[in-house]
Amino acid sequence: MIGVWLLGAVAFISCSSDKDAADNPPSQARMPIQLTIPAGNGYLTRVIGDPGSYEHFELPRHLYLYIISTKTDDSKELIAFAPGYHQSLDPDKWQKEVNAAGGYPSFGDSLYRYSGSLSVMLPTNRKSAVVYAVLSAEPLTIGTPSTAAPDDLTFTVEQKNGSYTYLRDIYSTPYNLGKNGTAVSAGNDYYGTVLNYTSNVPTLNLMLYHVAAKVDVTWNIAAEAQPTLQMTSVGMRRLMNETTTTTCGVGQALLFRPTENVVTMGAPSGSNLSLSSAADVDCYFYGRAYAYVIPYKYAGAYRTSMTFNNTYLPTFYTAPESDIFTPWIRYNLTFTQMPASEIDIEM
Repeated sequence: MIGVWLLGAVAFISCSSDKDAADNPPSQARMPIQLTIPAGNGYLTRVIGDPGSYEHFELPRHLYLYIISTKTDDSKELIAFAPGYHQSLDPDKWQKEVNAAGGYPSFGDSLYRYSGSLSVMLPTNRKSAVVYAVLSAEPLTIGTPSTAAPDDLTFTVEQKNGSYTYLRDIYSTPYNLGKNGTAVSAGNDYYGTVLNYTSNVPTLNLMLYHVAAKVDVTWNIAAEAQPTLQMTSVGMRRLMNETTTTTCGVGQALLFRPTENVVTMGAPSGSNLSLSSAADVDCYFYGRAYAYVIPYKYAGAYRTSMTFNNTYLPTFYTAPESDIFTPWIRYNLTFTQMPASEIDIEM
């Protein structure tokens, strides 16, 4: 059984009308920025689609913010929020609160809101703007932003402190999410569009979501199969890493379109991530493990490969049901014998 849960979004409320903007040309103004990320309180109250619960997340310490401003003459500029579009954050200033508004995230779910002071000075000749933001616990190697295609911005999938665990703690604003929680369309603006941009009191409120997908594996070896099969190791392969070649380049993954990474140079072997070992005696027959990966598509499918007992290598296929959010992929595996093929595994 594969479970894919989806997230939603928050909406913006305009503080000024088109007539106000025409009668009162915008003056230079400082725009405060508010950032929020989802936080889980348990299985039943977890934010829909968010892949985290019963585990420790690192709160973001790095913000990358890109404001694409359209001038009054319809030309575009990339506003410098900070040097390198990056600012360090104080992790102690993330405050946990309960969502009382409902919608997405759902009523009663927990959120982390950044209480530190963040703002950016806006130019006078501004007409409209869209915003893309990234939060991360570790510093990221990010490509050069462009006013022409900001949603194409990439980051390098590389190890940090010897592992890829940090992928779990990257959040971004999905590029094609509309104000009403569905995909952007002609009548549904991108939710990162600043609707009160030309007023003298502009504000920006953003909810960011996980970039990495969670692959969650539960195994159960039936009593009759235990004499021949022990889960002495569980390895996950075909993970996107710094050697993976995609349409964006070697080791490059899309930040704002994490479900659209496409491998072009053959299915990569990726890193073999060990999820359990011979030391985990209690997990020989029953267990659970998970990993966070950047999903990619090859030959029309998203692929996850796992090795069991160092002798068997099945390949499972799954595809997110949304073009916006990364999936939470859940495999419930039951072994009644040493499998000879993938179809011998009950899911």
